[in-house]
Amino acid sequence: MKKKIFSMLLLEIVLGLVATVAIIPIKGETEWTVRIGGAVSNPKTLNITQIMSMPNSTVYAELYCYGAYVTGGNWTGVNLSLLLDFVELDQNAMSLGFSAADGYNKAISIAEATQENVIIAYEFNGSPLPETLRLVLPGANGEFWVAMINHIVVSTNSAPHSFSGSGVNLPAVIPQSPTPAPAPAPTPLASPSPNPSPTPPITPTPTPFQELSSSQDTQNSETTPEMIVIASTGAISLVGVGLLFYFKKRKH
Repeated sequence: MKKKIFSMLLLEIVLGLVATVAIIPIKGETEWTVRIGGAVSNPKTLNITQIMSMPNSTVYAELYCYGAYVTGGNWTGVNLSLLLDFVELDQNAMSLGFSAADGYNKAISIAEATQENVIIAYEFNGSPLPETLRLVLPGANGEFWVAMINHIVVSTNSAPHSFSGSGVNLPAVIPQSPTPAPAPAPTPLASPSPNPSPTPPITPTPTPFQELSSSQDTQNSETTPEMIVIASTGAISLVGVGLLFYFKKRKH
């Protein structure tokens, strides 16, 4: 009987190891990917590792959203023109549509996309982007800087809007127009001067850039391979303990 119990425990350990080895590779399948298709001869699906292995460029650019400064620094990534050469554009291609994991999308013209300083960035000031990938368009309004890119579609239709007319050559600092101080109201001679009222706290107004925030909550909320391994190992352990008590009871 002891030999039988030992065999069952050994089988439990083997099953646990097999489950662990089978489940851990799933982690690689969750790596961020970008599909590039449409009017191209060589459609591709590239993961973040493949994109980062391509020749990279670093571009200094400042991000503004409707005139409000958001951030600025060195963006590192792959030139968009290099990606387009890789998939071989159709000769009638006119625009590119960018889709994000959160459903946001925007389109630009091929002429704008192939500018030398337009890149798909994966680093900002030497650190990985929390949004994984972002379209960097120096001089364009923030609405065109699509974050969390997971799909690029080449189209033979023209882009509905041109980013060149929506904020190109924005200054490094947006000058603020001074607000004229209100003229003091005359105080009647017979009345004492009123005490100044307390100034209400200033509540920051959210900017339209919030729609471009790079939230990774969707991906982070997914069940991780480690969680599956722990659950599987726990289940197998419970089965083994149950079998152990069962055989001990039969022995007595």
